[in-house]
Amino acid sequence: MIDLSSAYYHTEHVNMFYVSAPENWLEMRWKGHISFAEVQEAMQKALKILKEVKSNKLLSDHRAVTNSWDSANRWIVEKWVSDAQSLRLRYVAFVAPEELLPRISLDNLYRMLMRRRPELEGKVRIFKDVEEARSWLRTMALS
Repeated sequence: MIDLSSAYYHTEHVNMFYVSAPENWLEMRWKGHISFAEVQEAMQKALKILKEVKSNKLLSDHRAVTNSWDSANRWIVEKWVSDAQSLRLRYVAFVAPEELLPRISLDNLYRMLMRRRPELEGKVRIFKDVEEARSWLRTMALS
């Protein structure tokens, strides 16, 4: 049985929570000026929650981010993605930031992922609207 009390995480710059069946995904809502250290801490916590709830889907909402986080992109691609794949994370839906600099960071992350991890093509997508992202995740297989 899943202990949902451990399936939540909140800081000044990120809220994350598990969305239970039938959706079965982890949703992260980023906001404000995020640092490399905050990205690392939150993404490591996300791995723990994904493992606990046995989810293979992540929704990462960046609409309210106000800065570039390019400094974290390499770590995400080279370290975090490998760890996430070992936990069977298969689908990631990003919701694009409204501001230009964070949007460029997300675009850079996506390009780096596709270049270094071509097996993720079709499994990682960027959306302008959170409901579109949720709809796409609902269509992805549970296994």
